[in-house]
Amino acid sequence: MFQVQAPGLRTDFPPLRALDVTPGNLRPQKTSLVGRESEVAEVKATLREHQLVTLTGVGGVGKTRLALEVAAQVVDEFPDGVWVFELASVGDPAAVSDAVAAVLGITQQPGKSVSESVAAALEGRVRLLMFDNCEHVVEAAADLVEAILAASATVKIVATSREGLGIADEQVWTVPSLDVAAGTESAAVALFTERARSVAQHFSASTPDEAVAVVEVCRRLDGIPLAIELAASRMASMTAGEVRDRLDQRFRLLVGSRRGLHHHHTLRQAVGWSYDLLKDSEKSLLTRCSVFAGGFDLESDCAVAGFDESDDFVVLDLPDAFA
Repeated sequence: MFQVQAPGLRTDFPPLRALDVTPGNLRPQKTSLVGRESEVAEVKATLREHQLVTLTGVGGVGKTRLALEVAAQVVDEFPDGVWVFELASVGDPAAVSDAVAAVLGITQQPGKSVSESVAAALEGRVRLLMFDNCEHVVEAAADLVEAILAASATVKIVATSREGLGIADEQVWTVPSLDVAAGTESAAVALFTERARSVAQHFSASTPDEAVAVVEVCRRLDGIPLAIELAASRMASMTAGEVRDRLDQRFRLLVGSRRGLHHHHTLRQAVGWSYDLLKDSEKSLLTRCSVFAGGFDLESDCAVAGFDESDDFVVLDLPDAFA
């Protein structure tokens, strides 16, 4: 492109419109990220210091959305692109490597496994890989990630999972719930209001009763973004007070769109997705620990599990699965 310069001619023009040639498959998000500014900054800083950062946390807390925002903000640091692998639909652990290879367009090399072929193809690349929803295929995902990191010092990885991958130098970063303590000024209320206006354009929590109800809804939902968004979607036909008064039946109340991830359609499915991943021994202990409100310590854990203090190693590892 050339520009003629002469007295009287325009000198400032907008950027040229062209096809998007950015490598990778990261796509712009359709919704804004609310109340996560400090978390984004912290994860970015951690990623710059380490090759692998795994975002963990309860179902619906926003691990995927946070990871995508981080990826979008650092995309210019990876000339070979940002690549997202959505593993929620991969039911067979043996198919994890195939799914990743298919996204990257990598074919299996003679004499090598698929994971070895993927690792070899990534050697020397400056890429950010995002492995999303690893919890149900955690062992297979961990094996592949470990192979990739062993082959390349320039690839970086962000993973999301209900638990860490258990790999050397992995930085496990627990995603917290949104702040509710600030009341009407909290991030949780800001998220509720924004999502409510997407289904009820004139929604407002300006009246004292409605503001109190919104804060109470967010507080009782523990600041979990998925639960808050599902509650906000009810503003199309309900008031915040009506939602608050029905939260005792939250599994029936908090039902959203049938689009998107299956385990995010309802709050029940989000909880069920996590529960179904537990072993029988973990499910049994979780049931016993449900008598505690506001958390519990190891001594209390052992007490309800039926073990005395000398046997606490029997249950020591079990709570990690549902922490």
